[in-house]
Amino acid sequence: MTFSKIFLRVNFVLAAALTLFPTESPDIYWHLNAARTLWQTGQIPRADSFSYTLYGQPWMNFEWLAQALYYPVYSLAGMRGLLFLKTATFALVYWIFLKILDLVIAGAQKGGGDVRAQSGENSGAAAAIKGFALAGLGAALFPNMDIRPENFSLLFFTGLLWFLESARLSNNPKAFPLRLCLPLVFLAFAAWANLHAGFAFGLLFLGFYAAAAVGDGLDRAVTLLLFCALAAAVLGTVVNPYGIKIYKVLWEHQTALGELQKHIVEWRPASLRNPAQWPYFAAMLASAAMLLLKSFPRRRLPWSHILGLLFLGWASASHSRHTAFFCLTALVCLCRAIFPWLQARWPQPLPSSRRKWAAAGVIYLAVLGQYGHIWTRGVRPGLGPREHFLAGLCGFLKKEAAPLKNLRMFNPWSWGGYIGFELYPDYRVMLDGRYIFHRFLEETQSAPASPALWKAMLDGGKIDLVLAEKNEETFVMAKGGTTLKRPVYLLYLPKEEWALVYWDSHAMAWVRRKPLDSAAAPPKGWIEAHEYRWLRPGDFEAAERMVLDGEISMKELLLEMRRLLAENADEATRASVEQFSTHRRSKRQPI
Repeated sequence: MTFSKIFLRVNFVLAAALTLFPTESPDIYWHLNAARTLWQTGQIPRADSFSYTLYGQPWMNFEWLAQALYYPVYSLAGMRGLLFLKTATFALVYWIFLKILDLVIAGAQKGGGDVRAQSGENSGAAAAIKGFALAGLGAALFPNMDIRPENFSLLFFTGLLWFLESARLSNNPKAFPLRLCLPLVFLAFAAWANLHAGFAFGLLFLGFYAAAAVGDGLDRAVTLLLFCALAAAVLGTVVNPYGIKIYKVLWEHQTALGELQKHIVEWRPASLRNPAQWPYFAAMLASAAMLLLKSFPRRRLPWSHILGLLFLGWASASHSRHTAFFCLTALVCLCRAIFPWLQARWPQPLPSSRRKWAAAGVIYLAVLGQYGHIWTRGVRPGLGPREHFLAGLCGFLKKEAAPLKNLRMFNPWSWGGYIGFELYPDYRVMLDGRYIFHRFLEETQSAPASPALWKAMLDGGKIDLVLAEKNEETFVMAKGGTTLKRPVYLLYLPKEEWALVYWDSHAMAWVRRKPLDSAAAPPKGWIEAHEYRWLRPGDFEAAERMVLDGEISMKELLLEMRRLLAENADEATRASVEQFSTHRRSKRQPI
């Protein structure tokens, strides 16, 4: 095996390894919930059945095909199966990307013509540009590597770019017969439109290449092929359960963009504060320089590349979920622009000296390791934590489904998917990550700003069960000439109105003492039997003070502690209770 191949394969492995970092997006769980319903009923959902807020209202589940693929994998191999499915998808993206670079390099070397058979060049410039471009693509895609249907859009987009560059560079109508290409384009876009809404980017790029064909000097038959392919693609997108209405989903996302950017991080523009997004900014700067240097006054870039870069540059600047499409396209265009210059200076194959390669490898891995240390700081390999930190809460809610399932529940937006997946059909969530809940984002995200707004939201929604994230915020309260730090949730969920019935190191569950919906109220005595009156998260200092002041007995506190340890297997919670118990023993007041 040549050193060129070794270099390329090392970069391929490094890029693929990045896909093994954990999933953080909560959306995968509502996708699995929808997929489970689809497989159980044999019908694609057309109305919401997972929430009480929008129950029965229309819902276009335009990603149903991706969900149908996810659920069997999850059933057989769990989240690890989905993780490896994601890795396989990105590996295929990288393979197609290398095929595109082969075309671009061969076209630059031969000065045009049919380049499909000329893609095996092995110069030092070709090996270097392919290896580093592949490593750069892996780095650029890292922030978008969650398990989500968008992965399929990236795969289809890369395949489409391969087709478009093949048609542009070959400029040979005989190589792309209409009777073969048009059915394939139709079927590809029919599948794409049922996997993810990113098919819109595919339509736009087909349009760019077709419109630029005349300016790029393509054969009239090739130009006709591109316009016919665009028509076939548009027809393919309406082959879905909702027909042309699927375009309404695209419009709704666009009109809600301001609200999404305000409340959801992944919809915001990329930030230089995030090291994982530095490759995107590097690609943006390099592309801007290339457009300035090679477009004016003497244009040397194809119009298709110019139009694609300008559009995707604008789209990716709007929010970071589009950066993957921009970086993929930018790297192809940059390689095309840089390769002739690099080829003139490095026409020979890469050196085979083991000593030189060893030295270069040490430097390369040292730089990569140092950047990786900064880049992935705070990110741990493995699976998403959501299934772990909500497991105890969901176990409690499952166990107590009979008295609690009819209460209207508040859940954080990011928890809705997992809670819905674990607890459906006994419980229905308030909201999850689906686009139909965008209208609730402003109220639910703004309510924690003040106790008054929070109370108005709970009372207005007739919410009697609150699932809340445990946090460390406190306020100072004066008592008996001393001051105590109390958890801020006491201001939002006052003890006289709400009873804490479950807590661990991540989550809390509260039930209204007098539910607004009296018909759904738990049985008499249930709250009294399950409430934590004194031993509450972040409030141990107050419990200790109450014991010292004689407001509660040691026996009462001991009973709550025993119940908490019996019901809660969360290690962090048990450690905090043990620490409190040790502290009390040190004061000779054993618990």
